[in-house]
Amino acid sequence: FVENVRYQQSLEADLARSVMTLDSVEAARVHVATPRNPTFLRNHEKASASVLVKLYPGHTLDPGQVSAIVHLIASSVPNLQAERVTVVDQQGRLLTPSDPNSMMAITSNQFQYTQRVERGYVRRIENLLTPILGPGKVRAQVVADLDFTSTEQTRETYDPDQPALRSEQTMEETNTGAAGAMGVPGALSNMPPGAGAAPARVTSPAKAPGAKSTPSAPTSTVRRATRNYELDHTISHTRLPSGSVRRLSVAVLIDNQVGTDHNGKTVHKPLAPKELARITALVKDAVGFDPRRGDTVNVMSAAFQSPPVPQPLPVPPLWKQPWTWALGKQLLGGVAVLLLIFGVLRPLLRRLAEKGAALPVPVGAAPGGVPGGIAEDHLTLSGQPGAQRLAGSGGYEERLQAAKTMAAQDPKRVAQVVKTWVGDDG
Repeated sequence: FVENVRYQQSLEADLARSVMTLDSVEAARVHVATPRNPTFLRNHEKASASVLVKLYPGHTLDPGQVSAIVHLIASSVPNLQAERVTVVDQQGRLLTPSDPNSMMAITSNQFQYTQRVERGYVRRIENLLTPILGPGKVRAQVVADLDFTSTEQTRETYDPDQPALRSEQTMEETNTGAAGAMGVPGALSNMPPGAGAAPARVTSPAKAPGAKSTPSAPTSTVRRATRNYELDHTISHTRLPSGSVRRLSVAVLIDNQVGTDHNGKTVHKPLAPKELARITALVKDAVGFDPRRGDTVNVMSAAFQSPPVPQPLPVPPLWKQPWTWALGKQLLGGVAVLLLIFGVLRPLLRRLAEKGAALPVPVGAAPGGVPGGIAEDHLTLSGQPGAQRLAGSGGYEERLQAAKTMAAQDPKRVAQVVKTWVGDDG
């Protein structure tokens, strides 16, 4: 179980890093839900995944990029279909369509495809006419009627003019029966014939005069023939693509030509009919004009209105400038601080200093519990850097540290002070 969890976490981290390689994506998180399906179950649960992307400010993901993310995740996870991948941005907007096969999604896709087709025709017309007329001189609009019906046809055709003999069966049957009784009925006809004598000259029975022909046995013949012909036929299955162009309506507006009259003034002249006819022919060839579909192309020349030139705004006076008020506020604040320092704080500090200097120092004692000798000798050490701190109103530890500093800097003078203390005590 632990190995499966670690494998899934590493897979999700790798997929998130792959999604973050897109320019518009600042951060991404991928969650993959892989169900555990036992082998003896017939209906297995399908895997699913969700992607949360954080986009840079001002950036968006177009449907193509969203589809790329969906197929990237679906191709990286086993048994994961693209329909079961959801992409959401940091604002909670669903970027993947809820049901790509729904009527609303299909209609939206058809509308977007129609707009792309129309923009393609407009771009084709403008790219063709701009080098001739100049930039900004052509405006084109195209309305495309597309057929999105999906049609499948199966056709079987026969050609009776070219039959082919496939098989032939011929059967002939002949039946011959026994000869029937002839002559005069009676006893004479039933008697056996007598002995015959050989003639001296043999003649043909047919030529012998007065000879009687012997009747032949009856014969019946039956002929049967069976012929099978194969007709030439063709079976074709055609699937017509959806989105084919049913009808085009093209409108092109061209700016009038700019010229000068005899007075030198600028005038706008419409294009000549021959020029309009030539441009119309170019537009028809560019869009694939087909009169059988009922396509229409209308090219017209008119004067374009120039956009109004914006007048420069009057410059406000100095005292109305925004930066003037900001600078004035800062200057007033600085002046107030200076007045507070030099008008209130400095006299107050000076008065406190004068009062502190006028206070008498008791004999044998000093503020903070320091012996009086240290307080009295601050005049002797007033030339030292630590004399001011030693004579100030600090605590005992601060004055002791100041005394140590002076002893380290000028030991001779400190020794002289100590001698003075000893002499006074003696």
